[in-house]
Amino acid sequence: MVCLSSCTSVTMRSVLGFLAVLLALISTDGTVFSRNYMRYCVPTKECNLQGSLSIINNIVHRLGTTCCETDNCTPTLPILPSANTRLNGLVCSTCVTSASKWCHTTATMKCTGNENMCALQSTTNEGNVSMASALRGCATKSLCDLGRQTAGTAVQKIDVKYTCSSGTAGLYSGLTLSFIAILINGLGQS
Repeated sequence: MVCLSSCTSVTMRSVLGFLAVLLALISTDGTVFSRNYMRYCVPTKECNLQGSLSIINNIVHRLGTTCCETDNCTPTLPILPSANTRLNGLVCSTCVTSASKWCHTTATMKCTGNENMCALQSTTNEGNVSMASALRGCATKSLCDLGRQTAGTAVQKIDVKYTCSSGTAGLYSGLTLSFIAILINGLGQS
């Protein structure tokens, strides 16, 4: 697979997985619903990331990235975060919509493991396929660190934003990673 963007900068690396990430959608009992692999170029600070987002109906989105050092190289398969069903005391709102980039409900879920942030993931997709979607649930801080990213081609533009809170504090502003738009686009295809 050829990297989707130019890797001429010393700070860019070719990566496998979901835009350099392996993404698996996994239920809490460990059943894999789908796996998506993509290769993309990202800054080195975005290598070796692991994170997860849990939403209603026991659906968990897990992701991991690995990198290699040369243009058009093939990195090893990423390691996904392990399942952890131990309750951590955090309770978050949970909802899903494919009709808006906002959802709110009184429904809640108990968070587990390292998912110690409440997250709203808002996605807009404009172009040949236009849509808006939102997910709300429990997330790892590493996923919240993705922040906001816009990516696109001549015919498609994807904007993804993570807004997170610790459940006791205000909004958490994360770092932006260049591969988040591809990550979310892949989630919508599963």
